[in-house]
Amino acid sequence: MSIVRTVGRPKLENRPLELLTTAAELFARQGFDGASIRDIARAAKVQPSSFYHFFRSKEDLFEEVYVEGVRRIRDAVTESIRSDLSPWDRLEAASTAHLTTLLETDYFSIVVAKTIPNGDREIDGRLIVHRDNYEKLFINLIDDLPNTTTRDQKYLRFALFGALNATVQWYRPGQDRPEEIAHNIVRLFRIKLDEQQEK
Repeated sequence: MSIVRTVGRPKLENRPLELLTTAAELFARQGFDGASIRDIARAAKVQPSSFYHFFRSKEDLFEEVYVEGVRRIRDAVTESIRSDLSPWDRLEAASTAHLTTLLETDYFSIVVAKTIPNGDREIDGRLIVHRDNYEKLFINLIDDLPNTTTRDQKYLRFALFGALNATVQWYRPGQDRPEEIAHNIVRLFRIKLDEQQEK
């Protein structure tokens, strides 16, 4: 498994992988508040006291899971962006990679999609930093779109992430493929912006 490339973080291989993977599943299913350290330790078949050998708190464990999820999504999106594509096609490719990683990989990415850090908890500030660093990829892609204002770009980013991340709530395998969903979401935004330009 790849490492989490964040300054000051030990390699992911040096952490108990089963504990992290189990935590990702429980956080994805039950949320941060719903999954206790005791629940995670029991599911991972370790003693609760062993948990504190690797993590100072549940918040630290959750951040580790979140960072790994962001890394997986970011790597997929980065690979999808090709300079020979048009700005709208680059945005669609990035949206497809983002959505495919959410729907067809694992619980780490789902934790990212389901977590909305709003500043109410101490951990939220740390999560927002990771989220914002990732979203810079999309900020740059949206900035490149033709004939869009700063206001258009701001709300397009908010709406696009909301639409993409919400799919984890209703998506079922066997329905539309992730690339079809991403294509239609981006197309709807493009149609609306094109209509505004024609007025």
